[in-house]
Amino acid sequence: MGGSSWSWARPPCSCCFFRIQPSISIKILQIIIGTFFMDKWQYFAHRYMLQNKFLHRYVHSQHHRLVVPDAIGALYNHPLEGLLLDTLGGAIRSSSQVDVADDL
Repeated sequence: MGGSSWSWARPPCSCCFFRIQPSISIKILQIIIGTFFMDKWQYFAHRYMLQNKFLHRYVHSQHHRLVVPDAIGALYNHPLEGLLLDTLGGAIRSSSQVDVADDL
């Protein structure tokens, strides 16, 4: 076997396995920016579903059928609406956090 200076106990460089964590101030900034984007995304997507007759009738109306509105009732929605608002919105929020970390 050829002699190698690398052993399994130690990676060849720290960038392969470990990532330097951002400071607390950058983490707080990421949370604020991510929450801002998530909030705006959900607001405008919800507003668009209220204005678009097709989406309102066949997708979004399920959300407004609750008799007693509460916090858990906000999650009572059509699967397509859940995909657009929650899943895609979460992806947008995550991508905004990565961009902030890379830019600062």
